[in-house]
Amino acid sequence: MITIEGVHSIALALPRTAETRLPGGLAFRVHRKLFARALPGDILFVRMDMAHRKTLLRTKPETYFTSERYAGFPCVLVRLGWIDEEEMRALLTHAWRLNAGVRIVAAFDAETPTNLPAPPQTSQTKTHPKCA
Repeated sequence: MITIEGVHSIALALPRTAETRLPGGLAFRVHRKLFARALPGDILFVRMDMAHRKTLLRTKPETYFTSERYAGFPCVLVRLGWIDEEEMRALLTHAWRLNAGVRIVAAFDAETPTNLPAPPQTSQTKTHPKCA
């Protein structure tokens, strides 16, 4: 189980992350883009591509959910009491990568030890039979 303080530590460890206050709680931005926000009731809003969101909602509905308000928005809501620190680190890193610029991500990758969790793979590329 992770707390908002743990989320705070993970988010601010990512390069060029800025903490801001929004009505209702803390928010984290990179490159002026919001990637995570605390909501009332130990809920965390996390920006997410729609394919990864669909997978999370299907595989761990006790942890990840959405609401009518965010139905068509590329995000997932996370119940903090149902997620551990390692999974949260991977989730926030993935959200950060989606919003940070290419150069920021490249610099991060060059400095990151290999023992940190890799971001989830969302690519749906297919290889042409002649190229395989």
